[in-house]
Amino acid sequence: MTAALFADYVTDLKVLLDEIDSTPENFRSFDLHIDLAHKGLLFVYETRRKLGQTDSIYYARMAKTGANKQVSQKTAYDAVSAFLGLGQFLALSGNFTGADGAEGTTVEGDYPTCAIAFTYRRTGMPKARSMRLIFLGFSTDEAAVAHAERVADTPTLIDMRPFHSDRVWEWK
Repeated sequence: MTAALFADYVTDLKVLLDEIDSTPENFRSFDLHIDLAHKGLLFVYETRRKLGQTDSIYYARMAKTGANKQVSQKTAYDAVSAFLGLGQFLALSGNFTGADGAEGTTVEGDYPTCAIAFTYRRTGMPKARSMRLIFLGFSTDEAAVAHAERVADTPTLIDMRPFHSDRVWEWK
C-alpha cells in the first residue's frame, strides 16, 4: 500500500483556516473543532459562527496532569498554524480495528497529530461544505513516506484520494 500525501490539501485548508481565524465575518456560518496533540500536550481550538454570533473556546491540556488551562486565541492558533506549516502530511482512514477486532490506534505520540472537523458556509454560498480528517505531520516527504512504509501492514492510513468514509472524509 502506498499512502496518500496531503501537503497540497493542508496548504489549501490553512488558507481557509487563517481566514476563519482573522475575519470570521466573511462567513455566514462555520463550526470548527481542532484537536492538536504532540509530546503530551493537547491544544483544542474550537469556534463556531451562527446567526452573526461567533463563540469560541481555546484550551490546552497536559497529559501528565490532565488539567485544562484556557489559553488565548493567538496561542492556540499559533500551535495549529505551526502544525499546518509542516512539510508533509498523512491522514488516518478511521479504520482503527486491531487484529483482534478491538478498537485502537497506532498513533503513539511520535508525530504531531491533528484532528480537524470543519463545516462552513461562506456568505453567498448555496450550501455548506464539510471535512473531517486526522492528520499526522512530518517535516519532510521522506519522513512521511518512511512512516507509511513502517505501518504498511495496517489499514490506518488513507491510500487514495479523494477519500470518503463514514468516519472521515475530504470535502463534501
